[in-house]
Amino acid sequence: MNTKIMATCLSLTLLCSCGDFLDEKVYSFADGNTLFANASNTEKALTGAYDALNANAIQNQAPHALFSRNIHLLTQLGCDEMIGRTDYIGIADIKPFCNYTYNSESRFLGDAWFALYAGIYRANGVIENAPKVADMTDERRKEVVLEARFLRGFYYTYLAWFWGGVPLQKSVNDSELTPRSSLKDVYELIINDLKSAYEGLPKRNTYDSRANKYTAAAMLAKVYLYLAACKENNVGADLNFSLNSFDWVDSNALYAEAKALCADIYANGAYILNPEYAYNFIADRPMLKAEQAKEAVMVATFGKEAPKYFVFAHLTGTVGNITQDGGGAGWFPALGELISLYDKTDVRYKQNIGGANTKNKVNIMGVEYYVPSGLYQSGVNTFLTKFRQSSPAARLAVGIPAASSVLNFPILRFADVILMYAEATYKTGDEAEARKLLEPIRLRAAGNNAAAAQDLATAYHKDNFMDELKDERSRELCAEGWRRMDLIRWGRLQSVVQNLKTSNESGVKPNIFHYNTKHAQAVKDNFQSYKIWYPIPKRDREANANLVQNPGWE
Repeated sequence: MNTKIMATCLSLTLLCSCGDFLDEKVYSFADGNTLFANASNTEKALTGAYDALNANAIQNQAPHALFSRNIHLLTQLGCDEMIGRTDYIGIADIKPFCNYTYNSESRFLGDAWFALYAGIYRANGVIENAPKVADMTDERRKEVVLEARFLRGFYYTYLAWFWGGVPLQKSVNDSELTPRSSLKDVYELIINDLKSAYEGLPKRNTYDSRANKYTAAAMLAKVYLYLAACKENNVGADLNFSLNSFDWVDSNALYAEAKALCADIYANGAYILNPEYAYNFIADRPMLKAEQAKEAVMVATFGKEAPKYFVFAHLTGTVGNITQDGGGAGWFPALGELISLYDKTDVRYKQNIGGANTKNKVNIMGVEYYVPSGLYQSGVNTFLTKFRQSSPAARLAVGIPAASSVLNFPILRFADVILMYAEATYKTGDEAEARKLLEPIRLRAAGNNAAAAQDLATAYHKDNFMDELKDERSRELCAEGWRRMDLIRWGRLQSVVQNLKTSNESGVKPNIFHYNTKHAQAVKDNFQSYKIWYPIPKRDREANANLVQNPGWE
């Protein structure tokens, strides 16, 4: 494992909501001997632990490994929201993740492993050394350690989602030859870290844009729901791989815990559903970042001051010319399965689904954005248009390169908390209240028109509440990195992949399944049930012979 990575060339780049999202500055270099010499350097070390989330590279390795690009591919592809156009994609390393042809040598897997452990190593340094720093207040010292514990729990959560049981590195001095721990032991650390952060951090951090009590609560609720559902749905049981077993999970207890956490955020977190759904996905200027912060429980921030850039052009967003109209490459168009979930009066449909950018522009808070076209009847221009970039001219005017994005990415939104709250409420026996919790989501989707919201509720109603909730999560959260993990925990990934459409539907206008004819069959052909787990990267197994490979990947 490549875990021995210290925090150098630190920049304030992540992070959770509130405060000036572009109040970022580059710090000087700090070596291991002076990193915790005083409070100032300790703050830099904590910043380094945050930095792994959205670094454009770490120690000149793992370019865009996490939230600046690659983690989105690992969490979003291979299900029923978008498809990879492998004949168009211009980066070879991306293509295997479009159709389940990746393997233990695929670079993005090794880079994600490296970056997540880099964040863990840096967080461990803070956890171990911050208590010894003399010129820090007791309150801030406590906050620093708890922020680092939140980050360690966060990074381990993604490792566990991707690979299952992984080596536990609880100290900077732990051996690089540590074997994989069981999933149970990994989640014990995750839950202890996130729970400590929830119980000990303030409602808003001393330092703006950092983890707080409710950030930890939301992530912990996410973990509880994942574990409870995996146990309930016998996830991975067919693999007979004890290391990644969920047999130890008490689903009923964790659903109750998740409900309590979401109830606390809902009642006391002071987050709101922004009346404008779109403001969550166009946050590349200060005023719009502030709007996003009203709903964002946690974001990965990007800005020219760091500089840290989000590789918008390679991901989901409007399609066009990045230097002329702010559009991207269109490598990942929307699937018909996603499009068919929307009533066309739903404001999320117009935000999330559209054609290529037109020459028309709209002014939002003094910032111009190009407007995507509607869909052609043939469906040939069907794209995911959820995330929008301001006009290149506007970005150039403030010193941002036209091809670079400073769009903040929402990792956790209050809307997700509400949907988790509804799920946990249903699972603890109160369907009526669970359905009621969906009402504010539907109201916003209806343009804040009560009568239209009732129409949407009728259109979207399903007798089985969980079926309705699963659709609602996709409508609300598509392209935000949750669908693959949701389908895995619900035990539905295999059936969803098997049922992907591979031919145009006759008589449907627009022909919303257009792109599936070319690309979906490869997804279906290459999926196997063991691919709910990624393979342990080959380079790490070569460095650590104690790393047992996941089943199916030997």
